[in-house]
Amino acid sequence: MSSHAERFSGPYSTSPGAGRVACGRPGEHSPAPAAQLFTRDTCAVRRARRFVAHTLDDWGVTERTADVVLCAAELAANACEHTRPGPGQFLVRVLLCEGAVRVEVHDRDPRRPEPGKPDAGTPSGRGLIIVMDLADGYGVDDKPAGGKAVWARFDMTARQNTQPSRATPRRRR
Repeated sequence: MSSHAERFSGPYSTSPGAGRVACGRPGEHSPAPAAQLFTRDTCAVRRARRFVAHTLDDWGVTERTADVVLCAAELAANACEHTRPGPGQFLVRVLLCEGAVRVEVHDRDPRRPEPGKPDAGTPSGRGLIIVMDLADGYGVDDKPAGGKAVWARFDMTARQNTQPSRATPRRRR
């Protein structure tokens, strides 16, 4: 794991009353991480996508929002579809730190996701492939109490105004 990824997954110190967190450099602060718990049901992915989009909008993040939201939806879909059956919940957490956005999806299933190998006629199995293509970093962190956090990182400063987003928002049918 790179030191950059470790900074995101480590503890965060909140500035008194400011709702902002220290980001590793003295005097540098970002908004406090946003997190929301979702029940695994048919609307969970849509609600998670909306939560991430609203969070980015609240923070004033305008670069690569379509990429971030699409990848968050794919990770949430994996938490709903590929974790242990039965009712359950997953947590979506969004962090903005050091010029990057990180989206994490936490669930209680210890099994690590693997990219699918879909053929042209298969309608699913492309979620992690999409995430690996669009994100600047991707990984899985095992949780000490069980389960995992699957994450994707998007550098905002490296691509700002130099490369258009490769993702387009999905339209509901």
